[in-house]
Amino acid sequence: MEKLIRLAARPRLFASTGRDFWNEPYIADHILFAHLDPANDDASRAPEEIGRSVAWISSVIRTQFPRQTESGGGRCRLLDLGCGPGLYAARFAGAGFDVHGIDFSSVAVEYARSFARRHSLSARYGCADMRTLSARGEYHAAAMIYGGLCVLSNADRLSMLRRIRRALTTGGLFFFDVFNRDYVRRTAVGNRWYTSRRRGFWMEESHLVLERSYEYAAQEVGLNRYVVLSEKGELRDYNVWRHWYDRKSVTSIVERGGFEVVGIYGDLCGSPVGGEWLGVVARKTE
Repeated sequence: MEKLIRLAARPRLFASTGRDFWNEPYIADHILFAHLDPANDDASRAPEEIGRSVAWISSVIRTQFPRQTESGGGRCRLLDLGCGPGLYAARFAGAGFDVHGIDFSSVAVEYARSFARRHSLSARYGCADMRTLSARGEYHAAAMIYGGLCVLSNADRLSMLRRIRRALTTGGLFFFDVFNRDYVRRTAVGNRWYTSRRRGFWMEESHLVLERSYEYAAQEVGLNRYVVLSEKGELRDYNVWRHWYDRKSVTSIVERGGFEVVGIYGDLCGSPVGGEWLGVVARKTE
């Protein structure tokens, strides 16, 4: 009971539980299924929106690098960070880009590789922590789609931005999206518990889940915390940290990372600002 009480306490900002649920085999399979389900936008967006986003991003990149679209100019090289099962990367490859996808989940990466082989796509994938990115001047553009920047701590976020900047060629573009405070509050899990008899999200055996949301308003961060108790008495806990942003804050962090903002939109399809997301296009500064 004492351990359960400790696990229910408010965590310090950006505290890690030491658990990597992305690579816990049972949970990773569930996440992959969510990515591939066209009716579920908890992990990836609908196929139609993915298509619009890829088309819009591709047009912006080609405007920035017109020589790459000319005969003999070579192909644009794109880095997809947090690529998951390659839903965006595969479309970018189909649109004529050389794509390198990186993701933490070995299950997602293996699916992406298999898909690329079956469809003869110019896409390669690596299973790695994107925070260790070491490339230098290799890519014309990088993308981090579906709030990937939002889950990083302040220190990791700044380091990640600087690593992305180093990975880009002169004038390279960085495309990413972030959510605002409304999104974080709407998707907060609240304070509740529930039971699952078998094959729930967190584990295959029967289990109890305690969920609680916390807000760290001064730091513009929310937390969804999950404590899971199996029928055998095993306790697991997971923290999902989420920064929220507005125009001013996202511009500030982009500039600190060595980029200038090219445009801020309502998504990565070029829509006007509105709703719960911001789509950002940034250019590497010299």
